[in-house]
Amino acid sequence: MTCVLITGGSGYVGGRIAQAFLADGAEVRITTRGISHALPALEGAKICPVDYDDVEDLMRHTRGCDVIFHLAAANEIISGDHPAKAVRINIEQGLNVLSAARQTGVKRFVNFSTAHVYGRLEGRIDESRLPVPLHPYAISHLGFEHFVRAAMERDEIEGMNIRLSNALGAPLNPEVDRWTLIANDLCRQVATSRRIVLKSDGSQVRDFVALSDVARIAVGLSKLAPAQLDNGVFNLGSGQATSLLEVADMVADAAERLTGHRPEIERPSRAARSPEPVPVLEYRVEKLKARGLWTQHSLQAEIDRSLQACLAFFGQSS
Repeated sequence: MTCVLITGGSGYVGGRIAQAFLADGAEVRITTRGISHALPALEGAKICPVDYDDVEDLMRHTRGCDVIFHLAAANEIISGDHPAKAVRINIEQGLNVLSAARQTGVKRFVNFSTAHVYGRLEGRIDESRLPVPLHPYAISHLGFEHFVRAAMERDEIEGMNIRLSNALGAPLNPEVDRWTLIANDLCRQVATSRRIVLKSDGSQVRDFVALSDVARIAVGLSKLAPAQLDNGVFNLGSGQATSLLEVADMVADAAERLTGHRPEIERPSRAARSPEPVPVLEYRVEKLKARGLWTQHSLQAEIDRSLQACLAFFGQSS
């Protein structure tokens, strides 16, 4: 049986990855910053509270593991407000996890980074594009990527840096604070107020990828042969640009199916809308596809599940 340790495994992306590995029959360990109780959505996983500043403490949990998925990081909001904290959590504490993995003989280390390491997300973006990060969140993620790549080059570990685009889907529980993400925010609006209010005209485009696909692909990453890793850098996304207005339309469709009411999409007045042309975005994922890993779930289906979760968490279906 494969033993997988997931740092941040009770969080937004990590929780869904943990679920996928449990369904795949793996032994799953989840390190957290404070949770010591069982998580109903992750029944069967071993919950391991750790001090990410203590390598010895981390080693107690990495020992015997085959692969580590590293997702314990300061998010974009914390990083933007506290850049020094982003460096400490995303680089220094990441180094502690990497050191523990190396010292206990973990075979593979999969670091979940971000598409934002490329800087402005526009034009054609594949793994050969030079990263030019602009935000502390992206800067700190790229910094840690270099340490993972260096460990890989020194044959200390099978390292991978996964540059995730915009993951879309419901958290495992309402305490996971990712409700500012556009699709989650709109689903919560429907559940609590039966409204859909966009803060912009909705013309901006993103590469959205369903969390169910992210989780399934993560399991696939753990099974790639060493010869398939190349330099370890992989874009993970849908490979399709979707506007925020299109996401809002999908939320409205889901609301109509699940509640019988289709909310009108409210946007700023035309005078307040940006006259600037919307940049084209092609987030290329051919490198993963060449290894048999690609998205299979529709964004609409994922939004339907997200709204169902929000109705259960926050609202009512009638």
